[in-house]
Amino acid sequence: MKITSILPRSKQYPTGQNPRIKAFYGELRRRLRRSYKAAAEYANSIKPQIVQLNATGYQYQLDPLLMSQINSYIEALLNEIIYGNAQGEWSAGWWANSYSSGAYQLAAEQVITQTQLLASDAGVTQELPSLQYLRAEAVVMEPGFQRRLGSVYARLFEDMKGFTDVDKRNMAGVITRGMAAGQSPRVIAREMEKKGLEQDWRCLRIASTEVNQAYRDGSWSETDAVNDEVFGDSDYMLKVMHLSAMLATTRRDHAARHGTICTPAEEREWFATKATGGANFVPLHHRRHSC
Repeated sequence: MKITSILPRSKQYPTGQNPRIKAFYGELRRRLRRSYKAAAEYANSIKPQIVQLNATGYQYQLDPLLMSQINSYIEALLNEIIYGNAQGEWSAGWWANSYSSGAYQLAAEQVITQTQLLASDAGVTQELPSLQYLRAEAVVMEPGFQRRLGSVYARLFEDMKGFTDVDKRNMAGVITRGMAAGQSPRVIAREMEKKGLEQDWRCLRIASTEVNQAYRDGSWSETDAVNDEVFGDSDYMLKVMHLSAMLATTRRDHAARHGTICTPAEEREWFATKATGGANFVPLHHRRHSC
């Protein structure tokens, strides 16, 4: 039986997520720079205890109460701008959700479409009546799909909390170090804005990580779901193909794995020890075939 693979359109961006990554990066960078600018304005409003310059510069009443006020302000500021509420809680309407859900849902739709095409090409549609009811618009409304998507949201939120924790420390550090060094409020404010401009690489890294991981999760989880709910105990199963961008910067282990056909479980295990990479589908495989 001939098994046909559907390969990605772009060799450079096999998952097709580059525009989504750029959009996530741009939105996060804008919000983070706005946060640092607001923190700079706050720093400029802190009045020294003694405003005259002396041998040690400006003097501030740097006590636990002021430190608590600074930390509380920074936390509320980041929560409001990054999470949309002063408490920093997750919400269904959080702006970052759409980037992960879009990547996950695209992967799910590709799994379903390619499963139907490959099953038809392999001539097994009649053997599997449930394929007739496999529709993307129906699958995305199912409780199981929503639970799987919920786990993607949870990871995104947890990772973003770790991301903004770094910025809390950055902002508080700029203020307290500047005060301890006797810098003027204006100088501290300038240092804060400068620090904000240095965070672009972090924005790009987390945007790339979250979007690509959401896409991989969609590929793997929905492949597992199709194997369980559609192919079941039949002689057929869905597998995935590992894809690498194959660029000059591609790591050797990723390039060596390019084109490898595996189960989602095998891909998860591999990615557990390797930080980055890409994956796509080879939708229909006979169970007797090994990776």
